[in-house]
Amino acid sequence: MGNQSVNTSGDHPHHPAPPTPAPPTPSKPHPAPPTEVEGHPAPPAAGASLAHTGADSTVPAAAMGAALLLGGTALYRRYRPRAGR
Repeated sequence: MGNQSVNTSGDHPHHPAPPTPAPPTPSKPHPAPPTEVEGHPAPPAAGASLAHTGADSTVPAAAMGAALLLGGTALYRRYRPRAGR
């Protein structure tokens, strides 16, 4: 077929040598921290509290349901057809 595979790469790329690191310079000593350090004031202590569960509206909802049930019972008894006597 005339296909020929040749695996020659020719010239190789030049890889420069890695630079040598400079010797570390001696660092200056840090000044000593002050002996008395003023900190932030402590946050106020949290008081005890119960979780907010949303149960605050349970009693009014139950009262409203009871009122509607009693009102419906009263209307039913008042306007139901009476037995023929």
